[in-house]
Parts: sequence; C-alpha cells; structure tokens
Amino acid sequence: MAFRYLSKGGALHALARRRLLVPVAAMLLSSGTTADAIILSGSRPTDGSAMMSADDRGRFAGVGRVECRDPRTSGVAYVATGWVLGSTDTVVTAAHVFFRGASTMRAARALNPAKCAFILYDRNQQIRQEARIRYAVSPWADITIRNDSSYDVAILKLDRPIKIDSIPVAMAFKGQEKAVVDLVAFHLGVGEMQRAWITRGRLRDFPASQQRDDRAATRITNARRLFSTSADSSPGSSGGMYYDERMHAAIGVHLGAVCDQVRPRYDPHLCFNYGLRFTPAIVAMVDMVVRDQPAPANLIVADGEPSLAEARPVQRAVD
Repeated sequence: MAFRYLSKGGALHALARRRLLVPVAAMLLSSGTTADAIILSGSRPTDGSAMMSADDRGRFAGVGRVECRDPRTSGVAYVATGWVLGSTDTVVTAAHVFFRGASTMRAARALNPAKCAFILYDRNQQIRQEARIRYAVSPWADITIRNDSSYDVAILKLDRPIKIDSIPVAMAFKGQEKAVVDLVAFHLGVGEMQRAWITRGRLRDFPASQQRDDRAATRITNARRLFSTSADSSPGSSGGMYYDERMHAAIGVHLGAVCDQVRPRYDPHLCFNYGLRFTPAIVAMVDMVVRDQPAPANLIVADGEPSLAEARPVQRAVD
C-alpha cells in the first residue's frame, strides 16, 4: 500500500508506506491551479449541507483568506484560511503560510508577511474588506522549531481594524474522543473558492504512529498538541477554524490531512484531517498581539532581513 498526497500543484504522488505525516490541505497552492479535495464523507464541501446559514455568516463573519504574493510574479501566489480572534485587527492562521522550501537538509525559508493581505469576501464572492498584514508572530520564528506541526500557528496583526459584528471565543482545549467539531474554511479546486464553508466531523486523538515525513520535511514532537478529524477539507483550508458547537468556542487551527487513498470511506487509521489544539500559550500569544505587544523573538522576519529578536532576545512562549 502507498500513501498518496496532493502536491502544491494538485498532482497526486505516491510514497512507500511508512510512518509519516503528510500535510495535504496544509500545502499552499499557486493561484489558478485546481486540486482534488480531501473528501472523507463522500460528498463535496459545496453541497447544501455545508453552506452557511444566515446565523453562521454572522458568527463566522471574520473568517477570510490570507493571500500572499510571490516576488517573482505579479499576482497572488499562495492562499490559506485565516480568522479574526481577540480584536478586529488580529488574525489566526497556520504558520506554514509564511515558510516555504523545507527539505530534509534545511529548514523552511521565512517569507515577509508584509507581502500578504487578509481579505473578507461577501456572499457573492466579491471582496468585502481587505487589510495588509503589519506583522506576524509564530513559534516557527525559532528556526529549531520550524516544520514541527506541533507548533504550526501564526498570529497576524493587520494594518487596520476590519468591520465585523462578532468575534468567536477561543478556548484552550484538551478535547474528548469522538466529539463533534466544525471546520470553517475555504476550499480550492472544489467550486466557489471565495466562499468559506462549514464541514463537520468527529474529533479523535492524533494517531501516535504518524510522526514524520522526511520527504516533506515535517515532523511532530508532541502529538498530544494535535487532533484528527473526519471533517472534509481541501487545499486552501489550512489555517481554518475548528469550532466546537457544544462549547461555543474555537478550539483549534486546521493544518492538513493524511490519506492513503484518493477518496476512501472515512477510516481514522487510513485517512484523516488534523488540527492544532489551542493551548494557554497560544491564547497568550494572541493576547500579546491584541495588545500590540508581541514578543520580539516570535516575530516572523524574512530570512536575510534584520530581526528585532537579535537586538532584544526574550524567552519564547512555545509550551
């Protein structure tokens, strides 16, 4: 048997079966390309069951897209999901949005978050609001932590507040096995790409055997920080919000998927999405950005540019 995963361009590749972690929805896509979705339920995320109600659109009005430009092109090159949390100028997404080019020989290269924007779309898939990213913080600013999915989260500070009526509550989450969770995220390659959808699945503990993928240069040092789910996702969903309806709170960030078939029936041991649980340290990092007092050592600075952390070292909050 071989594990299959989607490349950045959406093509399928096969790897000899071994214990590995394969970020599928975590991959960033070049604009204009299409990719098959990781559909675990047998239906498309754009089916009516996943469409937001009027109430959902109000609760999740702050779910948007992080769109980044490649300096080698004139248009948008990389996209992911992000969502407002804490204040109307603070956004949560996955850290790997700003890190590229990882290999077994080197850590991912940090990109300049200022080349990215946070965009909210309306019901007609037209831009409703847009703000540039002033700065971003992440545990991945520490090069020794990069590529570790156990810390794959970034908090963004926008250059202006956006106008929304509701901001979700986030809670540090240990979770219960088989709890129901919603994934609120965008989906590329499955239809309406400028619209966020809600998909639902069961939460489970992250399988301890899935620890490393040498080819993708990803690893997990603490599987307890992660969880797996059967909620549908696709490329572009990375950074999405996991929401617990029972707790009325956001409980994690979507990172990727592991799958050994293209469209299997859901089996938690063969095919699943996974997310990073909110922890007190992540909540504290959000609070620092809300107060506009980020830890300098956690600032994401493009490789080759001067870092504030070099002039003012501080303790990194990564626990």
